[in-house]
Amino acid sequence: MDRHQDNRGSLCIAEWEDLPFEPKRMFWIYDVAPGESRGCHAHSECEEVVFAVSGAFDMFVDNGKESETVRIDNPARGIYIGKNVWCELKNFEPGTVCVVVASVEYMHEGYIRSYEEFRRIFEHRGEDNSETRQLATGQKTGMCLVKYTPERAEQWNKFVARSKNGTFMIDRHYMDYHSDRFEDASIMFVDKERVFAVLPANVDRERGVVYSHQGLTYGGLVMSDEMDSVRVLEAFELMREYYKKEYGARTLMYKAVPHIYWRQTSGEDEYALYRCGARLSACGLSSCVNLKSPIAYEHSRRNALKKAQKRQLKVEETNDVEQYWQILNRVLEERHGLRPVHNSDELRLLMSRFPENIKLYAVRDEDGRMIAGTYIFIYEKTVHTQYMTATEEARRCGALDLLIDYLIADHAQPHERLDFGMSTENRGLWLNEGLIYQKEGFGGRGICYNQYELKL
Repeated sequence: MDRHQDNRGSLCIAEWEDLPFEPKRMFWIYDVAPGESRGCHAHSECEEVVFAVSGAFDMFVDNGKESETVRIDNPARGIYIGKNVWCELKNFEPGTVCVVVASVEYMHEGYIRSYEEFRRIFEHRGEDNSETRQLATGQKTGMCLVKYTPERAEQWNKFVARSKNGTFMIDRHYMDYHSDRFEDASIMFVDKERVFAVLPANVDRERGVVYSHQGLTYGGLVMSDEMDSVRVLEAFELMREYYKKEYGARTLMYKAVPHIYWRQTSGEDEYALYRCGARLSACGLSSCVNLKSPIAYEHSRRNALKKAQKRQLKVEETNDVEQYWQILNRVLEERHGLRPVHNSDELRLLMSRFPENIKLYAVRDEDGRMIAGTYIFIYEKTVHTQYMTATEEARRCGALDLLIDYLIADHAQPHERLDFGMSTENRGLWLNEGLIYQKEGFGGRGICYNQYELKL
């Protein structure tokens, strides 16, 4: 700073344009007790210039690559502390006054208050990691974006299993059963091989669109407990840049994981989408029964259940995929002109890979003939019905009502919710009112499956 001195004393002048930022705040520290330290944090958003206008103290600084202790004892000189630099003020002389000029107003967020956490995040700055350097590294958190390859499958799967919002559908043993249909564009966010998040994705190069994921009911960012809001914001910055450079993509279609599948609160990605200017492009409405606090069945469902019980229909777990598949194919073709997304061989494969998560239940009449059935996908807190189907006879005698009642009763204890799946088409613009009426008759209430469009 400008310093003027004569026989009257000294004068220092600080013009704001002399600082490396526009000041928003100033504070001062004094009367520090012997042996005490101040600071002991790093800022992710704030820059500072620190002065000892009277007395002296030591300042320990660490940027992750190198550290140093500086003696601050000249009122005309300040030390600039950039973002994400650890700073500790200590060894204060009696009577010291420390003045700090800051680039932002005070905010509780944006502090790293643990030196161990700071070192874990930023110690990579002093290293040469060629695999991750060639892609992208976050400026705030030090996370690196890494392209998924099959060699990382085990690492991916172990991470998904312990993540706060991942399910077995994001496991590569599930995702890769139809890998021949999609060009994989999945990515991982790591810090020195410690995974913080993964994004299941595929790319359509011709259209310039990345999807998360076309082959899954939902995709989205699967995150660890340590993946906080700042890291998620940076992850979106990295992935936008990466997908533009790597694939020439212009758009990301992002299907968020519905909250009923979360193991831990995980809404940071939808906030990041909002911050990035994404728009809601589709909203599918599913119906979900709260198994811990169920709504009573409607009268029509109770009557249908009585019909099924009177006919002595029985529900059982079965491996008779072929018989079930014949019913499903016939019903979809006759009623909707459609075919199932999966074929019977694919579902047999998935059942063999995930025997505790994918099961088939069937309803048989008094002669032992299968007349209705459904697959169920079993998650930690939620059970999801898939391909629920019934013959015309089964519809008349309440077979589906018996099946649903059985699933609600059978899974009431270990799980929290039964998800019937969506009753909407055309990105949610058309609601099948007859279908959702049946689901709501069992106490099902709305859950949204949201898809966002993000311009890259």
